[in-house]
Amino acid sequence: MIYFFFYNHLMDEDLIRKLSNDYFIQNGTVHVETFDKAKDKLFIGNRSLLLHGKLVAFSSIPLYSILEKLSLISDIKYKNRSGYILEEINVHTQKEMIRAYIIY
Repeated sequence: MIYFFFYNHLMDEDLIRKLSNDYFIQNGTVHVETFDKAKDKLFIGNRSLLLHGKLVAFSSIPLYSILEKLSLISDIKYKNRSGYILEEINVHTQKEMIRAYIIY
């Protein structure tokens, strides 16, 4: 099982289905330093701000395939960005905490 925390544009299930039809989704939150939605800028840093999003679990697709498919979705690309960071982060759901990937 591969977990991702999606926020901003990727909270849209139509976009998530472009990655795979075999997934489970639930609400989640993460602690970040800042998130500027207007500029599409996220900083993990000291983790003083709560960011709401979707925790998505993929069961039948490898990580590299998810990343490859994400790179093809133009609706989610940051403007004026040439690279991204993939990091693991603690995601809090209603029942538990799960380690998941976040891209920023």
